[in-house]
Amino acid sequence: TDNAWMETTAFHFHCTADLAVQLPLRAGDDAHNVTWLDVDDAEPRYAALYASHKDWVDRVACELRLRKGHSPKAVAAPAEATPPAP
Repeated sequence: TDNAWMETTAFHFHCTADLAVQLPLRAGDDAHNVTWLDVDDAEPRYAALYASHKDWVDRVACELRLRKGHSPKAVAAPAEATPPAP
């Protein structure tokens, strides 16, 4: 319809693999399922994230790589997500 929209809330946090397996993941009332995914375009489920969700994750991954001194091109981030060179 002309009056429909999608709302998403996203959070970013780091944890160890040991902690990750202890965290209960629950899908919301409109989601089919929830799972941990590697941030890697070779992972088909990651490459096919819903709507613009992959763009959001790519932006965070790009920012984290820049903070760690890695090339922003290490992640296939959208062009607008790549901060200008200092």
